[in-house]
Amino acid sequence: YLQQWQRDHEWDDDLQGVLDFLASSFFDHPGWRRQALEESYRLLYDEVARSGSNSIRDLPEPPTSEEIGFRRLNEALVTGKASTMDVVTGSYEDRNGCALTKRKWEYQIRRIPPPNPGGISGRRIYVTRQMQDCPVDARALRKFGCSIPSDGCCARRDTARRARGPFLLPEGSRAAPKRPPRPITGPGAGFQPAAAAAVGGGGGSPGGGGGMSAANSPFPAPPR
Repeated sequence: YLQQWQRDHEWDDDLQGVLDFLASSFFDHPGWRRQALEESYRLLYDEVARSGSNSIRDLPEPPTSEEIGFRRLNEALVTGKASTMDVVTGSYEDRNGCALTKRKWEYQIRRIPPPNPGGISGRRIYVTRQMQDCPVDARALRKFGCSIPSDGCCARRDTARRARGPFLLPEGSRAAPKRPPRPITGPGAGFQPAAAAAVGGGGGSPGGGGGMSAANSPFPAPPR
């Protein structure tokens, strides 16, 4: 479902708004947490597959390397033993902020033993460290900031167009450029995605039927 949602909405004009909402304090699913969730699902899938349970038929396969834009995976996940480890460590570096600073999160995915023998373990995510590094002297940074437009250094990069896979994580350096879908011609030419229709329709006044609700939110429903 998540993979199909990403494919259906990856060219929506308001996808950046969805990413901002996911990272907001209200939803609290920034990039590092979404990466940890993807890795947790890979661990779950591998454990179910190793157990021989028929439940594997009901689980979608984790995204392929191509589907995530050839992003480099956590080395612990490619050993084949990660699903049996009590703790798997990972890190995430945010490359979408100011070019002069970099933020990095380190986290742990801890294995939770099943309540019954022979069951499948759960996973719990803990952030262990958050770092922000600015290699430029503060005085030099202020001087540099005065010499460029306010939207220059810290302008948001095109993060929505770099998002790949069901967890909307940045693509890798080897990813092929994404191409927009060809324009629809013929009977379906007037079709608009639900997100675009919500943005363009209805007023915002309480009496005009355009208030914020699940039916006319300016954003498509976030991945579940």
